[in-house]
Amino acid sequence: MKVKDLIPVLQHPDTDVDARFTGQFGLEIVKTSFAQNGELYGAANMYDFTGSVRVYAFAEHWGGKLPQPPTESFLAIQFKFDRHFNMVPVALPMKSETMPARSSLELLPAHHAPSPDDLPRLVALGEGLSCEAYRDFLACVFSDPDFAHAFLTLPAGHRCHHTEPGGLLRHSLEVAEGIQGLKLQMHPLKRDAGILLGLFHDVGKVLLAQDQARKLPCRFSDHEDLIEVVLDNSLSMLRCLDPDAYWALWQVVHAYQTKSHYEAPLAKMVAALDGVSAQQDAETRGRGRSSACSYWVPAGRRYDGRVRWHWSPPYGDNVIAP
Repeated sequence: MKVKDLIPVLQHPDTDVDARFTGQFGLEIVKTSFAQNGELYGAANMYDFTGSVRVYAFAEHWGGKLPQPPTESFLAIQFKFDRHFNMVPVALPMKSETMPARSSLELLPAHHAPSPDDLPRLVALGEGLSCEAYRDFLACVFSDPDFAHAFLTLPAGHRCHHTEPGGLLRHSLEVAEGIQGLKLQMHPLKRDAGILLGLFHDVGKVLLAQDQARKLPCRFSDHEDLIEVVLDNSLSMLRCLDPDAYWALWQVVHAYQTKSHYEAPLAKMVAALDGVSAQQDAETRGRGRSSACSYWVPAGRRYDGRVRWHWSPPYGDNVIAP
């Protein structure tokens, strides 16, 4: 059961008080208080990639104290009358023997994502991978809650393209879905590796957005050089799980970083789709601007201090004929 399936039930005023719904969800306590009988309880967000709902958790059901920090649990949702005789949903822990575990992708916090509609796209992208080892790799990457939060919420850039919160995820999905949509007749490992490169080609920006970026060696001046650094633990897992899948992914990542595209041509296609996505977003945002002298506008600075220029022509009657 998904949260989106529960939302209509929880909003229905005629729900049977004995109704019980089960599933694996994330649970995040947002406020604690004490009931009139002195019992500790907390208001919580119960979430997965499809949405979030407000439920309540009572300490007596959780071994005397509320779950902290946010946790992923098998839950039973039951209804209880509050002191005003309103029915409220209560989250109860339960054993997991009867239900299969959900992946970390399915348990991403939709209420933290600036664009929640992008999360089903991410899950669908992972489910579309033909290699099971790559699906496990993707789940391992997003099992880190700090990384997941940053990847879902960061912009792709500050002045150039996809500058809104959540822009990094949206831009990454556009590139990865572009590779997936090509329907190439090639080895599944290479195809899936290209899709993963599309998704994580800008993942170095997650690290560069942190304070520890100042301590990086000078050779890591571009985010492309940080792909293996950010994904190191998951890549190590992949290497043990499926060496062939690991080397296929390493090859396309290395080709993307060094621009040696002959052995891994999908790396060049990722670079091209990266430019298409960035250009399309920048043009969409820049249609209200016009320049009397040049269509090249400054778009911030590179990591080495040089100005980054962007081609942004005006539209409509303001277009200047060559």
